[in-house]
Amino acid sequence: MINKALMNVILKDTRAFYDREIKDVELVNQGYYGLIFLVSFDDAFSCVAKVYKGFGHAKNEYEHLGLLLGKGLFHSPKPYYLSLKEKNDYKDILYMEYIHEAEPVELAALEQCNKDEMAKRIVDNIFCYQQNFKVEQGNWGCVYNDFVHDLYNRLLLRDDNELKEVANKYLAFTKESVFNTNEVLLHGDYNTLNLLVDKNGELHMIDPLGFTYGDKFIDIAQLLKKTCLEDSIIKILKKKDILDDKGLTLVAIYQFWDEIYHYLRTNRIDSELIKRIKF
Repeated sequence: MINKALMNVILKDTRAFYDREIKDVELVNQGYYGLIFLVSFDDAFSCVAKVYKGFGHAKNEYEHLGLLLGKGLFHSPKPYYLSLKEKNDYKDILYMEYIHEAEPVELAALEQCNKDEMAKRIVDNIFCYQQNFKVEQGNWGCVYNDFVHDLYNRLLLRDDNELKEVANKYLAFTKESVFNTNEVLLHGDYNTLNLLVDKNGELHMIDPLGFTYGDKFIDIAQLLKKTCLEDSIIKILKKKDILDDKGLTLVAIYQFWDEIYHYLRTNRIDSELIKRIKF
């Protein structure tokens, strides 16, 4: 059940932005970073209200969705309105387009023949939106290594000595392996839970997170972290000569530090992943 304070904020926001009366507000999903509500109106229009637990993520996602809009082969939800805690005195809320009758690719029942086709579409989409380059190229190697050093220093404050030992090795591998490269448009959390397939077979990408521009292997690493399409995706990437020794090393590095990033925020870690990619 939605609490009264949140309901009042949503009522105020939607009346100001949409000039419509709300019919219903339903909690449809929840994750580590926020709650997802479906807001329905009297005229059959609906939207998503994403209520963030922390601060800063709403603004980042609003801007990130704007960058991805119309850039790939897949549809991205249009961001409508950003309501920040500093103005609504509650929490950061992002209102965006609702994608009807769609489910995550990871949960969809796919025949093996369809898995290969789905994997191809998903990989093709990456290379489509990654044709968009950062206008002013920066120093990716320095940016990412600084990001990693910050994670490592925060990890040192934790009690998990085994994980810190692994992280120390990855720190050296990162310095040796991550250099300047063309910074392309990224999704940042490109995985088969954030890729939706609707009843017509159309694909959508939701929930971008993290780096907006950077090394192309960031999104490849995300895609390969945990997916029912792993074998098909790897076969396609190897055929394109993407997953050579250098590529596999970058994938492991980006997967490891992404897991540390989430661990420091949620206190949860995928131990099986850490074992699988351990050098």
